[in-house]
Amino acid sequence: MKIFVDFDDTLVKSRKSIVKCINDMFHLSRTEDDVTDWGFRSLKGDLTKKDVEGLFESDAFWNNVEFYEGAVDTLAGHDVYLCTVGTTENLRRKTQFLSEHSLPYHEAFVNSDRGQTMKDKKRFNMAGAIQIGDTWQELEHTNADVKILFKDYRDYSWQQVPPNAEVYIVDTWKEISDIIGWYAKYGS
Repeated sequence: MKIFVDFDDTLVKSRKSIVKCINDMFHLSRTEDDVTDWGFRSLKGDLTKKDVEGLFESDAFWNNVEFYEGAVDTLAGHDVYLCTVGTTENLRRKTQFLSEHSLPYHEAFVNSDRGQTMKDKKRFNMAGAIQIGDTWQELEHTNADVKILFKDYRDYSWQQVPPNAEVYIVDTWKEISDIIGWYAKYGS
């Protein structure tokens, strides 16, 4: 089965690693529950977009980031496309990380250094595929047959889904595994 999966806060616990980086760098004691915005300014008000990009490229981030439980096992044996946004350096680090963890995948990269955003994920042909991501905006305009919004027990503004949207909303990779298993067995 063809699966397009987002990286940050979907495949791996990016938010957790970023909170640790910010706490270590600025001697704070924030938690993941303190995160309320994309730019992490809810943790430290004067962070810039460049600061956040630097965190996502840093050794501190990559030395602490970890997979969500069950993510790798769920994807094993499927035709996986890593559909993720990042700077050139961040995308290089994602490639290196997945190589070190032996997760085979195809690249479906969206490079923010080229002005691309998560909405540019719609340029990939996902017909007949499953798409998994943590924001409604990245799922909204793609042509994936099955869309899964991974919330991880959060309720952020970027996860709000309009009424009657055709999307599965889940909190765990076990739920994702169940959906993939059902579609692999019965189709759409």
